[in-house]
Amino acid sequence: MRLELFCLSAITLLVFNGTGYASPTVRGLSAQDPSEETDIYTDTGNPSLLYVTPPKQGTISVTRNSLAVDEATCRTVASMNEIRSSEQATKEALKRQEAAIEQYRASILESLMKEGKTATEMAQELAAFDAPMADIKERLRELDTQIQASAVPSYLLESAGYYAFVATAPWAVAISEIQAANPAVVVNRIPTENAKVFVSVLEADGFQPNELIAAVNAGNISDVASVVEGIQIDVEPTKIGACFIKFPHILNAEVDAYPFGITMNYTHKIAVTTTVRASYNLRDVYTYLEKTGRRGGLFSTKSWSEVIEDRQIDEVFNLKIEFEQDVGPEAEEVERKRVREYMLGHAVADMTGRLVPAGDPGQSGAAVAAETLAKTCGFNAYCAGVAAGLTILDGIFGRSGSSSSLTQALDVIRTYDSTVTEAVEIPGTISFTGVF
Repeated sequence: MRLELFCLSAITLLVFNGTGYASPTVRGLSAQDPSEETDIYTDTGNPSLLYVTPPKQGTISVTRNSLAVDEATCRTVASMNEIRSSEQATKEALKRQEAAIEQYRASILESLMKEGKTATEMAQELAAFDAPMADIKERLRELDTQIQASAVPSYLLESAGYYAFVATAPWAVAISEIQAANPAVVVNRIPTENAKVFVSVLEADGFQPNELIAAVNAGNISDVASVVEGIQIDVEPTKIGACFIKFPHILNAEVDAYPFGITMNYTHKIAVTTTVRASYNLRDVYTYLEKTGRRGGLFSTKSWSEVIEDRQIDEVFNLKIEFEQDVGPEAEEVERKRVREYMLGHAVADMTGRLVPAGDPGQSGAAVAAETLAKTCGFNAYCAGVAAGLTILDGIFGRSGSSSSLTQALDVIRTYDSTVTEAVEIPGTISFTGVF
């Protein structure tokens, strides 16, 4: 099977199977008013059930610690930090100069255009900026080369001991309090997934996080419920990190007794009922994609993310999204992105369905390798479908969005009206603070 035919079939399936709008995998969860420390959800199928998220705040205490680093090593680190700070200050100053010249050059250009100067006259006037800009760019290149050459010695990145913590978040307490306030209902913990612990070192300017922490061991975490009442976290600072903790005066650093910032990120799902209405011209959608997200017919993961976060899509589609219940800003934004993805996939499938002859996806479609498509879009079926569809259209109509044959063929008004319920994955975070 040729790849382009597979991609075209995949686009069609997106539309007729309604990918992204399947039945919720977590049945009947819908958002209610959140409490101060947790978010509370009710079960739409059973009003006697409540679901509660983990508290947003937790506590952490040090159970033991041991650091092995000497003053001589830390004086070396201090010298490196001083050099790095100086290099960074120089780089920022050059960047400010570069921006100032660019801004001044732009104002001069605008004035010259208003005066009606010719292109030759404008080029002569603006030539005065060439030498200082070239000098700044050269100095920045030299500085970058210098920074890259001054790599941190590997021995400074070795582990220099450990801090052992116990982190807790009073989820059971929150459940108990909510249960006491609502004796007629059953209160459950909401199911969570994808739990991960992140550790940062505070007050350590001049060095990157991976230069300050050698290792973090928080066990094999997947479900917040299994660990949130007492998770063990071991942090191993590098020799650099240990210097900031043990000898802050040598590095002129102000470090609190608790030098680590610890958070736990996770996800949970709720069911969101959304009404989507749209009225759009296929030609406008194609023009928008060509200008905004296409890279030779394909999207990168970054550009696709930027496209679906851009509210300009709402204008292109005349998109109206209404939520049956108050789902909160995070869930609403997640759902808006999913709707935009679906509408883009729906529209491009419509284009290819109208314009691509059966079995004739165009010559350039053959240049789209499966490996390239996977690297471009990862596992995002919408991104891959849209990218493949645009490439196929390019193969037939050429790369110019102003092609009269293409724009005429896509000058079609479409409407969309649908109410769906789906499971939406919502991110959550627990921030831990120290207790001593």
